[in-house]
Amino acid sequence: MTAQPTATPAALQCEAQAGTPLTPEAIEQWLAPIEWNLFTTLTFPFEASQEVAERKFNDMLNSLERSIHSRVGVVRSLETVSKTGARVPRHVHAALVSSRPISEKLVSDLWLKGVGKSNAVESDLAQVVPFVAGVGGIHYTCKQAGTPEGDWTVRNVQHFTE
Repeated sequence: MTAQPTATPAALQCEAQAGTPLTPEAIEQWLAPIEWNLFTTLTFPFEASQEVAERKFNDMLNSLERSIHSRVGVVRSLETVSKTGARVPRHVHAALVSSRPISEKLVSDLWLKGVGKSNAVESDLAQVVPFVAGVGGIHYTCKQAGTPEGDWTVRNVQHFTE
């Protein structure tokens, strides 16, 4: 028997607003009005449990908000399965938005510090790039939505959709 995905408040809000079942396309449509700043792929230098991954990501976001003195909107997924279905170490995909500029280096530095690698000179643990609208970044972030592996959520997006 296949496990059913958990309906998060974000998922329920998306379904209600989009008027369609939970899919990456519905999430992308729901969040399309947001002018995202950055796209990130964040990995761990250790095997991270679900709880640790969520805590490390939320700690980084809280530090980012304190650093830029502004709220940050986020759509993020935690993944353990690749596009091909192979198991991979847990990692994070996220899009970030704020009314104030967000430095790619700041996000990278905060992530590396949070996962205990603050002395890393160059690292693939934090890939942070400007978000490019129209190329499917939100779809990619939430590509596993509606599946048993789909673990995604949003934070503060309501402040950027109006």
